[in-house]
Amino acid sequence: MAMVYCRNCGTRVHDTIPTCPKCGAPQNIDTTRAKQDEGSLLYWGLEPVRRYAQLTGRARRKEYFSFFFLSGIVQAIASMINPILGMIVAIALLVPSFSVTVRRFHDTDRNGWWMIVPVANLIFLFIDSTQGNNRFGASRKYS
Repeated sequence: MAMVYCRNCGTRVHDTIPTCPKCGAPQNIDTTRAKQDEGSLLYWGLEPVRRYAQLTGRARRKEYFSFFFLSGIVQAIASMINPILGMIVAIALLVPSFSVTVRRFHDTDRNGWWMIVPVANLIFLFIDSTQGNNRFGASRKYS
C-alpha cells in the first residue's frame, strides 16, 4: 500500500481506495506506476515542496537528501541566470527546507527543536529511520 494524490483535488489517499474521500472523484489508480514513481529522485525531491508547511509526520533520508540535492541544482541554475532570481528561489525554498528537516528529525524519533543544535544536524540527519511507529507516526520506509 502506498499513498498517492487524488487526480482531482490533490489530497493524499491510499492507492487501494476507489474514490477520494474529500471530493468523491474516482481514482482508478495504476498501482504499478505509483510504486515506480515513488522510487524516483524527482518524486522524493519534490515531496517536501508538496508538503511544504507540514511539520507533522516523518521524512525519510531519501526524501531529505533528494530535496536538498534538487534544490541546490535549482538554486545554482537560478543564480547563474540572475543573482536576484537565485535569492528569490532560496527564499521560496526556505519553508520547505525547514519543514523537511523537522520531519527528518521526527523520523529518527527526535523533536524538531534539535535543528538549532548545529552538530545534531550533522549526526542525526544521517541516522536511519526508527523502525515501525514512533510518537510522530508510522514509518514510510518500514511499512
